[in-house]
Amino acid sequence: MLLAPCLTTYGHSGRVVLARPWLIGVKGVISAQQASKHLYGDQIGDTPRTFYTPSGSLLARPKENHSKFREGHIVQYEEALVAPTFDPVEGHMFTLVDTVSSTIYYFRAHRPPTVCLFTGKEGGQGRFILCSGECSGSELRRETVLRMPSFISTHMNTCDWVALGGET
Repeated sequence: MLLAPCLTTYGHSGRVVLARPWLIGVKGVISAQQASKHLYGDQIGDTPRTFYTPSGSLLARPKENHSKFREGHIVQYEEALVAPTFDPVEGHMFTLVDTVSSTIYYFRAHRPPTVCLFTGKEGGQGRFILCSGECSGSELRRETVLRMPSFISTHMNTCDWVALGGET
């Protein structure tokens, strides 16, 4: 009975396996550790629950190791952190947290994306277009393109058609 609080904390501190699939966007830059803490709470131990993408965006950097698995390097977080928060050509810095694959993506966009479209597979990865809504013309505007694991598309709703706008 005395160990109940410790065992409860320990039981809820491991890797989350059955999470609802969500893409969570943040304007600015947060680390994988910060994302894990906000999404899943504190944990006991050093097992990471959120990872950096090795090749999903223009800011992604893979680790230089000889493992069987490709992993993202923390350097991308450090580079995104020191980059200006706004660039007149590329837009604002955003962080996307994918709870299906537990991956962090950093990208730039002029407007906050609100829609994610799966457009097909390329090189073993899914190609996803992040779009913002343009209410005056009832259309979507492309903000950026990310490469994410294609199995994420199985968690998405399908639609018959979509209107994409021109200039971003």
